[in-house]
Amino acid sequence: RWSRLTMTKFLGRLDESRPSNDGDADRDDLPYVEKFVTIRGHRVRIRRFEDPTPVRTRRPRPARQHTSSSGTASSKGRSRSQAPHSEHPSGQRRPAARPPRSEELPPISTVTPLPPAGDRQLLIRAADADTIQAVLLEGPLVTNHFVASTDSVSLVNNIYMGRVASVVPALEAAFVDIGFGPHGIVRPSSGVKNLKEGQPLVVQVVADAFGRKGPKLRTELVLPGRYLVLLPFSPDRYSTSRLPANTPESVRAALAEVKPATFGMIARANAATASPESLARDRDRLVGIWGRGLSAAPAEALPDLPSSVSAHGNLPQGDDWKPFPLWESPSLPIQVAEEFFVDGWKRLVTDSPKIAAEVRAYLSEVDPHLVRRVQVHDDPNVDLFSRFHVFDQLRKAIDRRVYLPSGGSIVIDRAEALTAIDVNSGRFSADSESHAQTVLATNKEAAIEIARQLRLRDIGGLVVVDFIDMPNPAHRAEVMTVFRRALAADDTAIETLPMSSLGLVELSRRRRSAGILAAVSSECPHCNGRGVLVSENILTTPTTGQGEQKAS
Repeated sequence: RWSRLTMTKFLGRLDESRPSNDGDADRDDLPYVEKFVTIRGHRVRIRRFEDPTPVRTRRPRPARQHTSSSGTASSKGRSRSQAPHSEHPSGQRRPAARPPRSEELPPISTVTPLPPAGDRQLLIRAADADTIQAVLLEGPLVTNHFVASTDSVSLVNNIYMGRVASVVPALEAAFVDIGFGPHGIVRPSSGVKNLKEGQPLVVQVVADAFGRKGPKLRTELVLPGRYLVLLPFSPDRYSTSRLPANTPESVRAALAEVKPATFGMIARANAATASPESLARDRDRLVGIWGRGLSAAPAEALPDLPSSVSAHGNLPQGDDWKPFPLWESPSLPIQVAEEFFVDGWKRLVTDSPKIAAEVRAYLSEVDPHLVRRVQVHDDPNVDLFSRFHVFDQLRKAIDRRVYLPSGGSIVIDRAEALTAIDVNSGRFSADSESHAQTVLATNKEAAIEIARQLRLRDIGGLVVVDFIDMPNPAHRAEVMTVFRRALAADDTAIETLPMSSLGLVELSRRRRSAGILAAVSSECPHCNGRGVLVSENILTTPTTGQGEQKAS
């Protein structure tokens, strides 16, 4: 169906007042130009008559004048017909490409997170003598999963007396042996010019080893606590940027009072709901950790140690000494209780009386009023995770496809450089609503589920999300608002970019571990983790006997 504007492009002016058949006789005296065009596969003859009837034309809009700094008037802007165009091979003009957007989104920490799906609980299960599992529940949904075993233990925040294995000046980095596993990489802020092979060096683990990469290390030590983070090497630093915007002024004043004079301090987000007494107890515990062991580290092994901080330890002597730990993070039950179990959580349930006693002893030092919320699951007939339907959700967390309640789905594929997540509408079709509303509802539901899967699977690094295309800018903004609010509930650092015109969202999430799949699986010995079997009869060279028979 051709519009009036399209036909006018060929005829010059379309006069619908004239009859189409018999009325053409009164045009015989008028000159015309005849041409043939193809309209939807049909050959059509078109005549354009030179009608002397005057045609009203629109007067072009004058260009706006802009006075420059020199006082001369210059043209500011241009009309639509003067806009730059790119030439298509067919001869038609196309509008110029839209320049990339450079606006930046505010940090996730400033966004109000979505409310939890229900009562929040922390479950700790002793699977066997060597394995401990912990999950976080929001209502019936599992949002986080942690596992620790003798074969897989996180080294994050551990402090070691390491030995410099090699120095790479071109990378401004050094590789350090911490006693086991691959060598870690460290980039001291003071540079590597004063480092040499075999030198003792005190380092702290920032990220665990991943794949063929060793652990990431640093030389500026920090001591993370329940509400505070002490900075022994930066006594003048003080930050409350991680606190929510609605934190009461009384809490901010209490934080300023508990700051030690000889330590820097960062307030964690949990500090917004802590009492002044709890803040003071957490500070005293961290200062005691430094005084009992870490202050005895040798100053020669601390290249970033400022002159105002004392370190009076002795260097390891001889050439046959081995790296050793100076301080190690507490066990997994204490770590998850320290990180998550604060005011607002319903309870902490474990099936091990030993773990319950360990957690109660820790809470009695920092928050005694939470001790009564620690419970022991003592039913021998029902497993703790089976009671809360955790196993079913963990099995779905290792699948490639995740189904949404409405019928749509998301597909998660992990690669070496990034993780790609695709959103599909599937069987979802909103009742008596337009296609645009169906796409909007599917994308909003997928945004909430993707944020949960990032936490549950512990996906780190670069992530690209392909939402269903939404031409309406208001719909894209609405989906991004829901997505960022869902991401704000994650305690891991996340950076997001605006949604592109193609519906792609790029985000970066700090890598904490290899993920849930690596924790509960091992590489297939047949395909080496690729997931495919190669046809050997196509790629394998024939044997000598077979080759001679074929040649003969």
